[in-house]
Amino acid sequence: MIQGSTHISGSAAVKKHLMVLSLFAAIAVLMTGIAHAETAGLLWDSSTPGIKLTWKAPSDTRPEKVKGYNLYRSEEIGGHYNKVNDQPVTKLDYEDRALQKGKDYFYRITTIFVDGTESAPTDPVGMTAGAANAQELRLPKIDFLSSNALGKVLYMGDEAVFILSAEPGLTAKLDIEGVAAGMQMKEAEPGSYKANFIVPQGLRVKDASATATVVASNGGKASVQTKPFINFLGIRKPALSGLYAGILEAGRVGLNWPKAQGVDGADGWSVIYKDTSRILGFEGLNPVTGRIARTVAAYIDGDVAPGRTYYYVLAQYDAAGSLTAYSDNLEVTVPQAGRVSGIESVEEDSAGNTMKPGSTLKVTVKTASGCKASFALGDTISGKPLAEAESGIYTGSYTFKDGDGQFKSRVSVSLRDASGDTHFASSATFVAVDAPRVSATAAGDGKKPQVFGIKDDIQTVVGRSGRLTAGKTFTVTLKGDTGAKGYFSVGNSIWRVPMKEDPAAPGMYSGSYTVRAGDSAGVADDPLNTVFITGWLESSGGTPSDKLTGPMPVIIDTSVNIAVDISSHDLLADARSQAKVTFTVTDADGEFVPDRRLTVLIEPTAKYTGVAGSGGVDRRRDGQDAAQGVLGRLQVDFDDMTDRFGRVTATYTSGFAAKTAMVVARDFATGSVGMGYVTTSISSSVNIALTEPAGTIITAPVKPIYQLSIDVVPDPANPVHTYPGFILDTIPNSLTADGTSRASIVAVLTKDGVPAVGNTIIFGASGADGSFTKAS
Repeated sequence: MIQGSTHISGSAAVKKHLMVLSLFAAIAVLMTGIAHAETAGLLWDSSTPGIKLTWKAPSDTRPEKVKGYNLYRSEEIGGHYNKVNDQPVTKLDYEDRALQKGKDYFYRITTIFVDGTESAPTDPVGMTAGAANAQELRLPKIDFLSSNALGKVLYMGDEAVFILSAEPGLTAKLDIEGVAAGMQMKEAEPGSYKANFIVPQGLRVKDASATATVVASNGGKASVQTKPFINFLGIRKPALSGLYAGILEAGRVGLNWPKAQGVDGADGWSVIYKDTSRILGFEGLNPVTGRIARTVAAYIDGDVAPGRTYYYVLAQYDAAGSLTAYSDNLEVTVPQAGRVSGIESVEEDSAGNTMKPGSTLKVTVKTASGCKASFALGDTISGKPLAEAESGIYTGSYTFKDGDGQFKSRVSVSLRDASGDTHFASSATFVAVDAPRVSATAAGDGKKPQVFGIKDDIQTVVGRSGRLTAGKTFTVTLKGDTGAKGYFSVGNSIWRVPMKEDPAAPGMYSGSYTVRAGDSAGVADDPLNTVFITGWLESSGGTPSDKLTGPMPVIIDTSVNIAVDISSHDLLADARSQAKVTFTVTDADGEFVPDRRLTVLIEPTAKYTGVAGSGGVDRRRDGQDAAQGVLGRLQVDFDDMTDRFGRVTATYTSGFAAKTAMVVARDFATGSVGMGYVTTSISSSVNIALTEPAGTIITAPVKPIYQLSIDVVPDPANPVHTYPGFILDTIPNSLTADGTSRASIVAVLTKDGVPAVGNTIIFGASGADGSFTKAS
């Protein structure tokens, strides 16, 4: 008799392999160890005039790490610089002799480190060799160039204001890429230069930059350039409103807009444009729809991919085919398949109408009975209660007020069920809100304050990610007329932060803000969602100044990464086996986040098909003895607040089910989610043997002739669960003990290594658990 056997373990779900990828941001760091040039002095000698340079050692580098300095010379302040010294200069001064009398020479200095690297150079400094009473020649100093046109679209008739902050007494000109060159910038106040540009009809510029160039009386020239965030579109501003996504699923996006009243086919038609980047004008774009009758107010786009972001614009044409009106871009991110929620549905009744001060929004949630729930909208409206109007139906409302902001957002719902578990879900539709944080001001005293400059210290505050994380404090400084009130904002997240005028420096206003968990600004990839600091002044009578935009984009990112570490992913389904679960919370800089409250819960896989064994459901976390749940129990060990290492620990106790359970943690302040998994298994074995037929005599060979190999191939339809950013893949040779999982058992008979054709292999099963079905 020739016999082969194999052992198979039945697991909690089809066993999974999990690959965890740690992504590290590669940070490019500009060296800050730069020598600071201080003085250029003349060396007097009738035959060999020269220049003596002195400088300071870099203040942020230890002396033992500095090998010396290199000096570079040019005959033009903005020209090519050649190295003067052969070996690094170890002193903090240098005499450059044998120069041509009466000629200008300019120098730049770099720091050489012991590891061989070289810093960026200093700004140039120079003098006229051999000239009596010669003055130092330097590049004019520029602080920044800013504009209210950064990060937005300006339409026909809008005014773009450009503010340059530099040293006083310069000649300044402005170039706008693809638009204008050599625009004169007037010095509105010492050191503050201003230029205005009104968008003309027909101008179309996307992602342009502006460059300001200044020239000093000594001929020194310097320039500064904005990033390419300027967009001009010289047509009428968007006049259609109310376009929103009524259906938002992994495979389709349903668009809705207000239905036109009293129109017919003679009034023209509508079309929808779509692109993967923001739409600025329709040239080169074909509509994704045919002509839509003006009486139709809906369209479903099925040509979308999960996780992708699309932009939609609704345009209306008259009967002659001329564009009459269009909407602003509707940004839609298609959701991934799968969700973490015990909530059946979230609905809101805005019906595509824009919510203004005084408008009331009603929210309806369908889920189990006996829950506590609340809803939130955007960054400013949160914690609004939902009451159970009837069994499993929860309703709540909110009346908008002046100051709620201008944005579009889904309704987010947080729910705690009767057993204490927390669930989250969002509406499929967006709610548009138009409740400006600053109402139209009264005429006031008629005096409009002037602003001349704005700056911040964000670049010195941010961590290695270049983002402002929770707990970071930054300061904004505004320069303008005296005796006013100053304020600054950052997108829709941070609004109207007060600024105080410095008594020792009239006209200088400053204010600070500490970033809080949940603040968010500038994290979108769309350049037109880039966020800048905006500052303004208000007179004593309430008249506001023009708003001045900071020169650099700002990113506020308080989202966190939640790593879920489980001591053992495979447990016995005996209602006693345990695993230690550690949740570690880090911010965008990779720093631990202490004192952050987490909600932890267990979620079944999407294809939960049944249970094996018995036992009641217990989701209590009080540590008391009770019947174990079929999925097991997750109990926080001490507290759900992270410690100084950003950690919360819990204990997972298995249930009777042979299944996979998702271990989920959510940071309620930001909505960030972390996931892990535990599989629980029931050990079993399958023995397969090839036996001799009855009545047949087989003579044993000298060596084995026949070999039987067995392979178990799970059915690919076995449960596989997917969350956005978290995928479990099937491990071969393991099945879920749920009575429905299937696998193919393949037996191959060989003789001396060659497949034996014409032999019969018969499978059979004994025992009540499991069965064989002949495939071929």
